Amino acid sequence: MKMNTKSKLYTVVTSAAIAGMLSVATPVAAAETYTVQSGDTLSEIARDYGTTVDSLASANNISNPNYIVIGQTLTIPGTNGESDSDGSEDTSSSSYTVQSGDTLSVIARDYGTTVDALVSANNISNPDLIYVGQVLEIPGTNSGSDNGGSDGDSGSDQTPSGTTYTVQSGDTLSVIARDYGTSVDALVAENNISNPNLIYVGQVLEIPGTSSGDSDSGDSDTAQFPTSPSQVSAPTYIDDILIVNKGIPLPEDYAPGENSYARAEFELMKDDAAAEGITLTAFSTYRSFDYQESLYNNYVAEDGQTAADKYSARPGHSEHQTGLAFDIGGSDPAYYTSEAFADRPAGIWLAENAHEYGFILRYPEDKEHITGYQFEPWQYRFVGRQDAQDIHDSGLTLDEYLDAVYPDYGY
Repeated sequence: MKMNTKSKLYTVVTSAAIAGMLSVATPVAAAETYTVQSGDTLSEIARDYGTTVDSLASANNISNPNYIVIGQTLTIPGTNGESDSDGSEDTSSSSYTVQSGDTLSVIARDYGTTVDALVSANNISNPDLIYVGQVLEIPGTNSGSDNGGSDGDSGSDQTPSGTTYTVQSGDTLSVIARDYGTSVDALVAENNISNPNLIYVGQVLEIPGTSSGDSDSGDSDTAQFPTSPSQVSAPTYIDDILIVNKGIPLPEDYAPGENSYARAEFELMKDDAAAEGITLTAFSTYRSFDYQESLYNNYVAEDGQTAADKYSARPGHSEHQTGLAFDIGGSDPAYYTSEAFADRPAGIWLAENAHEYGFILRYPEDKEHITGYQFEPWQYRFVGRQDAQDIHDSGLTLDEYLDAVYPDYGY
């Protein structure tokens, strides 16, 4: 059963339609509502409706912009005039607190400014390094428009067919696909990208036209699975979540390293746990294809392949190759890879709190028939705060949540 129905029903209300409603009858826009879907964030919703995170939070009495729930009805605040900017006269004195998963590029787009302007206004030396909780001053725009022909960080996102986009610092294909109403797969195919996680600043991307206009989720067709790493050329994303398991592999050359957002959230979680007297240690994170191959072969030599397949992933099928998996222990290394860790203070704390920092338990107890792996109370996977909350609330594994259950290898 797929809970993450991120088909984004709200995309049927286009930016142009919203602009039309605003210009014809402002009271209608002020009273408009939106029902939160799985995977939504306030940042996405604000961008789609031409408003700001702060405005949404204020209009709906939201104290924590990172916490919205599926089914929650949000009031979409009206704009002050006919402009579809985020309130250009107010941005000169506004500020924004960095949320989990933010990039300067996304924030710049949301506030109708540029990465360079944010960098300059906040004395940022490295645009790729911002942290959760950081307060950014939002500089005013150069004119009354936030998407015209100036040197902003994107062109018009109303006409994706035939346009190009120049990659900015902090961009991801997922964010670009969402902004242009297309999919990651379509961008990859159009631009002959072999690794969707490797795009570079200054790269010019061709933006393909959408085939039907009603899908921007970036879902991958899973009909080709199960398969082996040699048969795939790019990682698989379902509803913007990277998925790897016994049936869905990663390419052999996929080597993103440890994910910086996951590390930042882990460090925040570690500090919060320490404040409660709990020690958390990330004792294993990113592993390359070659390293996983060496580990797996050693386990096979020791215990045989049938036994090894129950507790170790074959190369190309390991969560650790994503850079998003964190093996987390407590103060006693003796429990690092023991099922008994679940009953230790750190294991209990993680089970109760990890989802609040974007982490889910990847291989839960009594789910071996779903995941294909034994219970591992120490292995957590970063998916982002909203998705982690949704998955935690659903009681499903990541595989079930994404309708991608492959407990056995296909080879």
